[in-house]
Amino acid sequence: MRVLLQEGVAADWQDQNGFSLLFHAIFRRHFAIAEDLLARGADIDLANSHGWTPLFWAAFNGHTDIVGFLVAHRADANAATPDGDRPLFMAACCWPAGHSWTRSTPEAAMRFGWPA
Repeated sequence: MRVLLQEGVAADWQDQNGFSLLFHAIFRRHFAIAEDLLARGADIDLANSHGWTPLFWAAFNGHTDIVGFLVAHRADANAATPDGDRPLFMAACCWPAGHSWTRSTPEAAMRFGWPA
């Protein structure tokens, strides 16, 4: 990805399915590259062709480390898909028993006024 950026590809470039460079970096857990993309102006809330942001996708798949990274970098935890679903709803529906969005991301819980 660094080569693409050095060649002038926009930080918010998306592939044919709408997945951005940031999406690809985050879901391969290349957090240093993700930090670089954010520093270059990548939109942390840029949705793919289905309207899913990186945070929504991470919440759906139960990737608490990625959720933590995204929330720490101010991803919009209230952003809705075209169907009206939100990341917190996906976490409640899809995370294994015993996991808690608010315990995993207490700073988001406080910022968005969710119960602990």
